[in-house]
Amino acid sequence: MKDTKTVTEFDFANDKWIKQHFSNEGAKALYAYLTNLEDEMRDEIEFDPIGIISEWEEYKDLEALNEDYNMDYDFETLCGDTQVIDVDKERIIIQKI
Repeated sequence: MKDTKTVTEFDFANDKWIKQHFSNEGAKALYAYLTNLEDEMRDEIEFDPIGIISEWEEYKDLEALNEDYNMDYDFETLCGDTQVIDVDKERIIIQKI
């Protein structure tokens, strides 16, 4: 992740906007996803916390997501519709649909 300097996982997870919208574990999972994406693209992603919170959302579980979207997604179908980051056994982060 890049702005004028390399953003570490600590910097990312402790950014005031990121902290307001993601759990600590969620922020670390999202950071790992984005840094892996940078490696795959062989290009740096600019650190834009407002853009990140506009594009990604964390849910405590699939049920909470389904309530928010008024849907009945199972995990596999959701993964077919958007990018999904499995934070832990319950929490997920999705690229907003």
